[in-house]
Amino acid sequence: MKIPLHTIRTILDRLVRNKWVVKEKERYKIEEDCVEYLDVLKKEDDVQRRVNELLKDLIQFLNEQLNKFLDITQTRTLLLTFVHRNIEPVLEFLSRSGVLPDIECFESKIDREDERYLIEYIQIIKQRKSHEYKILKELILGSLISLVFRFDTPSKITEKFKRCQVFLDTNILFSLLGVHFKEFSEPAKELFELLKKYSFEIKVFDFTVNEATRVLNSCTRDRRPYPSEMKINSVCANLEK
Repeated sequence: MKIPLHTIRTILDRLVRNKWVVKEKERYKIEEDCVEYLDVLKKEDDVQRRVNELLKDLIQFLNEQLNKFLDITQTRTLLLTFVHRNIEPVLEFLSRSGVLPDIECFESKIDREDERYLIEYIQIIKQRKSHEYKILKELILGSLISLVFRFDTPSKITEKFKRCQVFLDTNILFSLLGVHFKEFSEPAKELFELLKKYSFEIKVFDFTVNEATRVLNSCTRDRRPYPSEMKINSVCANLEK
């Protein structure tokens, strides 16, 4: 996987807060005892057992309401189809509102009656069954991650961008030239590769080139003897190094 730099840094900073990793200047050092982290990871069998707990509770609810028998595979498919088709309102429900929209707001590929009782079940466990609700929340967030990894950019979206022009400003230009800090340069290069990949026309205005030229020329006059270990957010200082 090619993970964006910002995402990796966010993950590492979270590990620093949890004391699994130590940050020393601009480097991250793994703690010796962080192998203990493996022990707190849930085993696949345990995860499946928890999911099955939720599905059995949902089966009982649906069978009582719908007066028809659903097995565990059908119920899993029903739940995941509903979540995948309606990820935005479901996430809104989990994160802030605590109330699911009316059924008409959902994009359905399942029976409307099944869907109505699914919505009712989610609201019930939110209020009364904290254990089942916690499992459902983990399942939904995991489904979101799996959707991201399986997502392919539709050809019709790529087609729309084929004649789209993107004009780079001076700062992006300097980042691509490598005269900014890595935390600016690397994301700019990632963006540049994405723009090329999806057929954007990448351009620079004449006045942007002129501005960049003026800044670079000024560096020959603006030479300051900064200590080598000092980090100065300046194109000239970085060129000096």
